[in-house]
Amino acid sequence: MKEIVKRIMETERELSEDVENARNRSQQIVREAEKKSREIVEEAKREAVARSKEIIEEIKREAEEERTNQVESVKKSSSDLISKKSNEIEKVTDRIVRIVTGTVK
Repeated sequence: MKEIVKRIMETERELSEDVENARNRSQQIVREAEKKSREIVEEAKREAVARSKEIIEEIKREAEEERTNQVESVKKSSSDLISKKSNEIEKVTDRIVRIVTGTVK
């Protein structure tokens, strides 16, 4: 009888150790999963920041190209306008000279 009680107590102790080992292992698994999760989140953040920077740089380049195109367009328009106005001024001046000199047609 004493042997049976001793065996039962030993089995209970072994089971208790097994439960404690399982609890420790499960806590370790949870900690490792949490660590891996944080690493994944941090990597995703780094990738998102890097991609955002790339997008911003691309938008800056596109905006600079658009600004350059608009400046060139305004320069061309200004040049065309000045040329047109210059021609009109020359015509008016010629007409005034003809009127003053009496050579009006």
